[in-house]
Amino acid sequence: MLNKLLSLWLLWVLTSCDRGKDYLIIVDTSASMIAGQQIDKVKSSIKKILLSYSKGDRVFFYTFNEKTSAEKAYLLNSNADLNGLFDEVDAIKANGKWTNLVGVVN
Repeated sequence: MLNKLLSLWLLWVLTSCDRGKDYLIIVDTSASMIAGQQIDKVKSSIKKILLSYSKGDRVFFYTFNEKTSAEKAYLLNSNADLNGLFDEVDAIKANGKWTNLVGVVN
């Protein structure tokens, strides 16, 4: 399914530390994500992945288009924390003009 989500950059990093898993989520928010409702598919996929969270998991969240957003970090200790993150995911808009792949890796 993820191979059909064009321009999605989602990296799920799991570590086996006592403090839980680390998730690194990077989402392309350029205009290309509007076609075929790709951004909605991405948001749905992110939520499905995060539903498997355990107390103490950490989520690091970036969006990018012609510019890269600042890192947002979340510590998941409760369903309320997860719902707050879901609100953040729901707020994602594909409104960028183009995709700056170099900016994402710098």
